[in-house]
Amino acid sequence: MDIKKETKIIYNQNSQFKFTNGAFGSINSGYLTVNFFFDRPKDAESFVIEIEDKTNNVKQFFNADDPIREVHTQIIMDSNTAKAIGEWLISKAKNLEELNNK
Repeated sequence: MDIKKETKIIYNQNSQFKFTNGAFGSINSGYLTVNFFFDRPKDAESFVIEIEDKTNNVKQFFNADDPIREVHTQIIMDSNTAKAIGEWLISKAKNLEELNNK
């Protein structure tokens, strides 16, 4: 006799979307940890306005040093999940490249 198994998945529509431009991670206790981040310029804390005496030209100099790296998401997964996500990402990246090259 065949036994039918079902699973119902309910999607949470309260997701927060994050842009990412990089990731780093490590292997800990048999799991892969991936940290997704977004690098952005640091907001200027101050700026200097220089006005030339003869021409009245205005120059602004912003004090914005190193970029800010915001780690916004950390994901912990097993090797099978990591491989499945990796294959899915590569497939979707190829589809995107094909669309952009048309």
